[in-house]
Amino acid sequence: MSRAGGLSLDVFGGKNANGANVRGYYKNGTDAQAWVFKATAALADGNYVITPTGTTRALDVCGGSASSGAKVQGYARNDSMAQRFHVKRLSDGSYEVRNINSGLWVRSGANGIEQSSKSASWTIGWLDGGLVFRSGDASISCTSGQCKLVEASKGTPFVFDRTSILQNGYYNIQSLLGTCLDIKGKSIKSASAVANSKNGASSQLWYVVSAGNDAYRIINIHSSFLLEPVSDAKTAGTNVRQATYTGSARQVWNAVWSDEGRIVLVNRATGLALDISGASTRSGANVQEYTKNGTKAQCWRFVPVGNVTLSKLQQAVIKSAKNTPSTPAGYCSEWITRVFRNAGLGSWYGDACDMYRNYCKNGHLPAIQPGMIVAVSSHGHTRAGSIWGHIGIYIGDGLIMDSIGYVRTMSLREWVDYYGNRVTPKWGWVGKKALV
Repeated sequence: MSRAGGLSLDVFGGKNANGANVRGYYKNGTDAQAWVFKATAALADGNYVITPTGTTRALDVCGGSASSGAKVQGYARNDSMAQRFHVKRLSDGSYEVRNINSGLWVRSGANGIEQSSKSASWTIGWLDGGLVFRSGDASISCTSGQCKLVEASKGTPFVFDRTSILQNGYYNIQSLLGTCLDIKGKSIKSASAVANSKNGASSQLWYVVSAGNDAYRIINIHSSFLLEPVSDAKTAGTNVRQATYTGSARQVWNAVWSDEGRIVLVNRATGLALDISGASTRSGANVQEYTKNGTKAQCWRFVPVGNVTLSKLQQAVIKSAKNTPSTPAGYCSEWITRVFRNAGLGSWYGDACDMYRNYCKNGHLPAIQPGMIVAVSSHGHTRAGSIWGHIGIYIGDGLIMDSIGYVRTMSLREWVDYYGNRVTPKWGWVGKKALV
């Protein structure tokens, strides 16, 4: 009943149908004014960016640290891994809040709110248009960037915004056993995935791109190939490898939060988890898929590495592309040969059709890297192009350079749309030699 007007909450006409109007009406004791209150959790388990109401800040682990004792602060919202938290309701109705990047618990420490290797839980309740964290008679206050405990009535209300478990970006993927996801022999061909000691190699660097609903494609930076099991067989122990993009469910991995504070990768096609064979800690251990069991062999930490710096070889190719004069119209592949020769990377011959067949194996846009050649084996815009195709060099920032009687720079998307009218444009490392 409304305190202001004395009217009761009422379903118009006593209708039992979706879309029925709800109004204020004189109290009459009918079923249209009888309501059942069912208790529910304040918050569903899931992944969140947590923002103080009325601000553009978010809870944030200072510096993206993975260390116990790192300060939790209010910081300009950027949706980074430092600002993504997994919230889980415990059996007593309280909640644990853990940073997805570190796997550590949010708790109160000597110097305010911090993340800790010691477990902690909070009561979450409603206050002034948001949800507050309570611990006993105290609540978290987060003003001017500082987060601390204050008396319960003075806590900061927060908005919990659902988010994905990972953001698109570059990562080292580290096992809880201490090794990193890698490709055997740093191959740029189809090759087995292995777990190696961290060594800074580009084959241990991965680009993760969302496929929707906490599912991801995982692309090796060294090869631009995607992580997948070798077959669709739902057989525990099946090897995992890198392979060219196919668009199949086999190349999609569901990211699932584990109680170990890490991420388990479950293949969409097979339902099996990415696993280090025998839970081995030795460098070179085989990586397979196996029945999900939550052990350390299946728990992975995605360590953000920020923007990837171009290698000296990539920089040399891009610089050469900008300085190499044009070739006559119809001699696009000759310009490619000159660019790589001028960059000190040898002479690679053949028309665009040859280079397309020999070196260009990937047609997945997120996998392209600066310094790669981009080609079609045929297109319908010129007679020469219908026979020998066309080719250019990707220089980064969504741009491609090519020679069509003059050297031009244009949008990669526009190039792909224009020349892709007969065959799918693809890209790869010329000579099958990775520049990263």
